[in-house]
Amino acid sequence: MDFAREILTVEVAAEDEDEASALVRERYGDRVEIEVVAPAAWVVEDVAWECWTPGPGADQLSIWLLDSTDDSDLRPLVAETEHEVVVTLLGPRWQGARSAMALKIEKRIQLAAPLGTRRVVDGATGHQRPQRPLH
Repeated sequence: MDFAREILTVEVAAEDEDEASALVRERYGDRVEIEVVAPAAWVVEDVAWECWTPGPGADQLSIWLLDSTDDSDLRPLVAETEHEVVVTLLGPRWQGARSAMALKIEKRIQLAAPLGTRRVVDGATGHQRPQRPLH
């Protein structure tokens, strides 16, 4: 808010800044300006996760993370080799200012083969993650 000019600035996600500005001006007049913070409100990105736990079956594992995304919106991509399992989570990410509470999320992953002694790697970071529950 610019009190001296009596102008309110709002953040928006818009592909076309001129079109978004005209729409806001039409609806609210000249006392509102926009600041484009992203070309789209939501984008799909890799989501980093914290740790993992085995099972319940030999060909399953659970990955754990703290996030504000609904776990049903997270999509796992799994790449398996003889020595490692790489789990990449894809999830929607809000572009712009937003406050949200992080929730503890468990995402169960079905593997093509038993996990055995293979390393478990977070595809978003490329780092091996520890085997432990998220506290």
